[in-house]
Amino acid sequence: QIDLSPIKHALDTWTFVVKEWEHILSIWNQIVNEDGNHEEPSLIAIHRWAWNRKLAATPLKQVESQGISHERRSYKNVIFGPTLWSSSTYEWWSFPGIRDALRSKNWNAAQESVNAVGDILQKTAIMFKEEDAAE
Repeated sequence: QIDLSPIKHALDTWTFVVKEWEHILSIWNQIVNEDGNHEEPSLIAIHRWAWNRKLAATPLKQVESQGISHERRSYKNVIFGPTLWSSSTYEWWSFPGIRDALRSKNWNAAQESVNAVGDILQKTAIMFKEEDAAE
């Protein structure tokens, strides 16, 4: 049995990022569009730029430097990429390491991949909570 809780916990942390971003957009809209004259104050711009840097850095940090598996060292992104074996050209391109391990019925490798995905998702979500993470 594969324990998916590392991914679930990481996605719970990402919920913070989504709520915080929605809050920032709401404040930005109120200050710039509703209350202001469509000009962005410097402090708001600096905060938005920091978030933009973090958003841009996210895909670069969602990689496994050793590759997603022993057979696939050239594929680094644990979230998106083709699976090793595909019976269809319309295969899902999410969590390729997990899908590869499940197809080969290598349950230990599947759990290791789930743990790696959960860890990387958690680290990238926490990056948004830390003010100076991408600055």
